[in-house]
This record gives sequence, structure tokens and C-alpha cells, in this order.
Amino acid sequence: MDIVRGTNGFDVIHENGNWELNRDTGFSPTQATVAAVAACSGYVYDAILEKKTDRLHD
Repeated sequence: MDIVRGTNGFDVIHENGNWELNRDTGFSPTQATVAAVAACSGYVYDAILEKKTDRLHD
């Protein structure tokens, strides 16, 4: 992943798709940060639930 200066701000270049960091035409840096924190929290929460799940045995 790379961050480069684009024509309207900064672009995050990634093999799965690019994000334009510009409040008017794409994601603002704050929105991108919040999205990243939310996604990371989801992974952590899922891992916690997997560890806490009790398996039922017959």
C-alpha cells in the first residue's frame, strides 16, 4: 500500500482498490481512519467471540 499525492489530494494505492483522501470527492482522512478502526475492531471482536464460544458435546 502506498500513499501518493494525487490531483485532488492524496491517494491510497492498493492492489484491491484505491482510495482518494479528499473530503469533497472521496474519503476524508478522518473517515478513512474511522473505517480502519471499525474494521480492525470487528476482527478483534470476532476473535474474542470465537475464543469464548463453548462447544456443546453429546
